[in-house]
Amino acid sequence: MTREEYQAIHDALLQKGYKSFTNEWEMKKDSLSMYDTSYQKPVCDDNGKRYYVTVDAYEGIYPSTQHWTRFFTARIQLRKHDGMTVDVNVHMETVEHIEEAEKMGELLFTHGAFPYYE
Repeated sequence: MTREEYQAIHDALLQKGYKSFTNEWEMKKDSLSMYDTSYQKPVCDDNGKRYYVTVDAYEGIYPSTQHWTRFFTARIQLRKHDGMTVDVNVHMETVEHIEEAEKMGELLFTHGAFPYYE
């Protein structure tokens, strides 16, 4: 992924209403020190929060290959009836994958009978 493609995804996330934040847990578990930042957006309707989409951005030198790399991971977080959550990971390489991740969340919420957060 080029720097321009990486930046285009960052920009698209902000334009789509995602909020940028630093995920302390992600920083601690990233032994490669490639973690850059995270973005999150709750998906809501008139009844409340349906699910969350969180995107983590990574950029740095991958130790085993010594190549500079940039990538994103997205996850859909849904609430279960017992209050626990389910996370579903979605691989991202382009701006279009943001919409695919959101569509996946919608399918999971609708067909999985997950309750609202609120």
